[in-house]
Amino acid sequence: MLLSLIAACDMQEPPPDPSCEQRYRDADGDGWGNGDRPLAGCDSGVVDATDCDDTNPDVHPSAPEDDCTDPVDWNCDGSVQFSDEDGDGWAACMDCNDADDAVYPGATETCDGTDQDCDSQVDESASDVIEGFIDEDGDGFAGPDSPVWVCPDTEGVFWQVTDCDDTNPEVYPGALEVCDGLDTDCDGQIAEALVPGDFPTIQSALDEGTWIDWICVESGSYRENLDFPWWDVRVESIDGPDVTIVEGDGTDSVVRIHRGNSIATMLNGFTVTGGTAVAGSGGTVRYGGGVHIDASAATLEDVVITGNSCPDLRCLGAGLAVTDGDAVLARVRVNGNSASDCERAYGVGAWFSYGELDVVASEFDANEATDCEYARGTGLHIWGADAALRNTTFRANSVKGRGALGTALALYDVGDVTLENVIVAGNSADVDSFDGALWHSGGHVTYSNVTVTGNTGQAEGAACHGVSLTYTRNVVLLENLDYSNNVVTAADNYGGWLCEETLGTSAVTVRYTNLYGNPFDNVGMEYRDGEGVVSFEPGYADTTSEDPREWDLTLDSGSALIDAGDPAISDVDGSISDIGAFGGPGSADW
Repeated sequence: MLLSLIAACDMQEPPPDPSCEQRYRDADGDGWGNGDRPLAGCDSGVVDATDCDDTNPDVHPSAPEDDCTDPVDWNCDGSVQFSDEDGDGWAACMDCNDADDAVYPGATETCDGTDQDCDSQVDESASDVIEGFIDEDGDGFAGPDSPVWVCPDTEGVFWQVTDCDDTNPEVYPGALEVCDGLDTDCDGQIAEALVPGDFPTIQSALDEGTWIDWICVESGSYRENLDFPWWDVRVESIDGPDVTIVEGDGTDSVVRIHRGNSIATMLNGFTVTGGTAVAGSGGTVRYGGGVHIDASAATLEDVVITGNSCPDLRCLGAGLAVTDGDAVLARVRVNGNSASDCERAYGVGAWFSYGELDVVASEFDANEATDCEYARGTGLHIWGADAALRNTTFRANSVKGRGALGTALALYDVGDVTLENVIVAGNSADVDSFDGALWHSGGHVTYSNVTVTGNTGQAEGAACHGVSLTYTRNVVLLENLDYSNNVVTAADNYGGWLCEETLGTSAVTVRYTNLYGNPFDNVGMEYRDGEGVVSFEPGYADTTSEDPREWDLTLDSGSALIDAGDPAISDVDGSISDIGAFGGPGSADW
């Protein structure tokens, strides 16, 4: 036992020598020692003791460690490149996410926003992609010719094929059908008939049957009277009203819509002329020489109604009559229609009763009543209806005869009527008695940004000019109204720009209104108490022409009416509304 103890003592390293820097044994000869093997002397060993394996000369600090799959810590930095924390069989140095066992090189991609196969791409060639389709023509619908396999949440891809022509952006489900020989709305039908290609006349196409939704008419003159069928049908010219003319035979209305049609029934792009308002069997009232819509509804777009007449009896709408129905008038010109030698002339240009009327960007100009006992609403007459008129003109309408109420516009027992951005200019009367360029008798009427100027009346008896409120229950708001330079001469003038007969009670609000150059003061109305009422020469751009239809009623840059309107209403440039028809937000639509 003593010999064993002596042998063990011989194997222990001597204690270190404090007189020199500590040195360590380098057992494997690689130049690095191990901290567990200190030496006592100063002449042997190495100073660095960071060798983590002093039995292998290839393991030491600064040894190369470039084998991703080798589990040995060759450079003694405490880590090995081979590590597989998620147990997916791939070293961490090759696994782009060693915390997810579904992520490793060559893994199956799925649509989850993750790079499963570690190729720096996400969801490419995913196993759960589905078939989608690209919208090639940019109309919001995809066709069958551009399939793609993508993840279900991919933006810009459509999952249903609904576009029947993905090369034409005008063709898609719900598109507006036009006269082009195509199934524009992708409903599987081309329900168009071409005149004179498929049918010799417009009426022969109307008579064909319910399969026709659309009648497309080439330019030319068509001498025929049209009677629309009971189903909704669109009759549209290809080249517009200037070159596509329907001329009546002078014995009846040129166009009749009277079988309960809806507002989807449409006449688009025609000039309608040569019609005569005709009375019903045994009747004494004539309706609609140009167009008569009776107990039906219809839409008129880009239609010119001109040169139609009513020769006698009681005339309601020599140009257009809508009786007990609804109508939309868009870009319709009711010009140059006439009533003569008649008992009554109501709405020589247009008559509308008992329904809803929507008028935009239209004209009621140069319609004339001559030698009639009584004329009312020479441009437009509305009776017992609701109506909205926007960006519309009443110019150069005239009356020569005995009595005239409303040479431009007459409203009788109406519901709600609004006029926005409307011009009433150069209308005239030469009669025994005269009552207003604008005449109301009952109803709720709002004027906003309206210009009433240059209207004249000459009466042998009594006259009221301007806005005339007669008989009963008028509720009127006049706002941003320019009423200027209207002249009336009469033996007995009983009213000025705004007059009210004593037979009724009217509630009138006048705000931000220009009253200038009108010769008579008002009777019984304290309108000057209204907020923002002024009297300025308006400063129109040009009113030198003898034809009021050629007047430019925009305001010169120095006009006092600029920014003089209601502060709560803005022009399109964001400034306070100008007074008159070219102010307010609707001025952008002229």
